[in-house]
Amino acid sequence: MSVRKLAMHAAEHVLIRQRMTILSDALTDKKDSSVFGALPVLVVLLNLHFKLTDKDLEPLIMQSSSSLKSISNQLMISTISE
Repeated sequence: MSVRKLAMHAAEHVLIRQRMTILSDALTDKKDSSVFGALPVLVVLLNLHFKLTDKDLEPLIMQSSSSLKSISNQLMISTISE
């Protein structure tokens, strides 16, 4: 995956976070119309992005996760030995 696509994907996550904040406000509203209006939008948002787009990035995410674990383990070992 290109650097441009990764940057666009990161920007999508920022937008999703913003939208989820708005949706969570609607879900905590006492009006049924707000709650039932927000639920389908939330479901579509989660299904479209996290089930489809993030699935394409799974190999990259797994690689990054294993790299982070390795770095974390090295830091823990160096901290313990000091």
